[in-house]
Amino acid sequence: MGFLTLLYLFIFSLLAKQFFQGKLHDEDGNVSRYSFDTTADSFRTIFIILTGENWNEIMVQVMVQQEAKAFAAIFFSLMMMIGNYMLLNLFLAILLKFISENGEGDEEEATNDDAIGGSANDLSKSK
Repeated sequence: MGFLTLLYLFIFSLLAKQFFQGKLHDEDGNVSRYSFDTTADSFRTIFIILTGENWNEIMVQVMVQQEAKAFAAIFFSLMMMIGNYMLLNLFLAILLKFISENGEGDEEEATNDDAIGGSANDLSKSK
């Protein structure tokens, strides 16, 4: 699942580089630190967007730069929805793997206790 997340980041960084190439400017007119000029800058910017940090600010900067404002809004909204869905699935997969590994360990302990002759609680109850 981690590979799919990296693939998703790479694909959307290439798409953003193709559609939104050029210098972005913030509301003061200064050149923004976010950029889609190179693949590395685009990858970094898409990663920042998926973490949720100022994604709407980057979207507004792109919308100001681009003529097709609706396309930029749809692109960023879809990127956030699909990306957060993938990250949620990644988190849940890791969580379920951890829970299943701990659950199997508890079942093995119970099986070993039964094979030995019961747990310590069973022995204390019999006295």
